[in-house]
Amino acid sequence: MAGDLKNELLTDPGGRGYNGPGVVNPGPDPMTDQKVTDDLNTKYETRNRSSMSGDEVFLSIANRADWDGLTDSKKTHFLSLCARQSIDPFGAANVELVKSIFGDSSQTVTNLSAARVESITRAQKIEIRSPVRVGHVQAARS
Repeated sequence: MAGDLKNELLTDPGGRGYNGPGVVNPGPDPMTDQKVTDDLNTKYETRNRSSMSGDEVFLSIANRADWDGLTDSKKTHFLSLCARQSIDPFGAANVELVKSIFGDSSQTVTNLSAARVESITRAQKIEIRSPVRVGHVQAARS
């Protein structure tokens, strides 16, 4: 974590204002260690999900009318998809299957499209696994 965090604080690729005490040539309004910690642990980034559970996919059904409007065959196809433990939300076959069941412009397809992207912290984006603590920031700045 130390190397990734130190690089983030020194280069500040997002222009967040991390260049605080201990950094050569700090910017005009550097963040305190606490503010950097809070910022790194705040969800303002996004990433594509690599998998979703069948339950998550099933819960994306927009409303009862969408479900009730399906034929028995389409319901069976969708339930078969949702029975899988892990579903690739960007897999072309999965996307096309859901579109063929509910329709390209249905609210359910829109819901699934939104659900396959998740909000993450900046720390997660730069692959720091645990929450950043003030002591981590202080150590990275020294």
